[in-house]
Amino acid sequence: MSVHNRPNPCSRCPESVFNIPESVFNIPGISVQLRAESVFKIVRNTHLLRPVMQCWLGDNVDVALGVGAHATNNRTGAALAHWSWPLSWTMPTVGTPAATYAFPNHSIDHTVGAQTIRCQPDLYAGNILEVGDFRDRVLVPYPYMHVSFCIHEGASGGPVTSGGVVVGVNCRGIDLDPPGVVAQIRTLQDSFIDNAVLLEETAERRVTFGELVAAGVVTARHYTPDTVPKQPGHLIRLDVIPISARGPASEIVVQS
Repeated sequence: MSVHNRPNPCSRCPESVFNIPESVFNIPGISVQLRAESVFKIVRNTHLLRPVMQCWLGDNVDVALGVGAHATNNRTGAALAHWSWPLSWTMPTVGTPAATYAFPNHSIDHTVGAQTIRCQPDLYAGNILEVGDFRDRVLVPYPYMHVSFCIHEGASGGPVTSGGVVVGVNCRGIDLDPPGVVAQIRTLQDSFIDNAVLLEETAERRVTFGELVAAGVVTARHYTPDTVPKQPGHLIRLDVIPISARGPASEIVVQS
């Protein structure tokens, strides 16, 4: 797989081009299906398959807290670390600049012996128009923000930042014109994960979002419990799904 970054004339974000030879993918029973009916398979010892083991899903808000499988460097044995956005429990005030990015112009090009995925992220910036704990019982029954930019397709799950920290998550596009609707990052306040062992502990147990913040696993600046109304949710375990045979039944589908 080769990756090239080059300036994107449509925004301040670079365009990423992934050239993926078809012959690279040949693991039976494990595939990733993208749009345009493109199917890619991952080769063992060549690509790192790091599945989501479990995730907490909000009952009212389309936001999740997921746990990826533990991964280590196959040479040193050290746990693999990666950069992550810092979160903020302090919401920006009305008029504060904010921005997000989306992939409405992505494409998959079929070539001889390969497929090229073009991920062109565009930056969308504006200001905070409104901040509230509850808007309505049907479309936005959760802590929200209105922003002066629209939420394009390909933005779902992306961060909304303000002042260098994440304050919200794109989870609903209502129409093509502003204002856009964003879920506050504080909708994660009642999330949790199971079978976790915190530092200096030895037994597995359920760990709350607040405990993850206190342990330094999640960076949430100015975190305070019970800042917004209680956010109900449930846990989905993806690490205990029995797979009895190889084949299409174990296909992983990814689409926006």
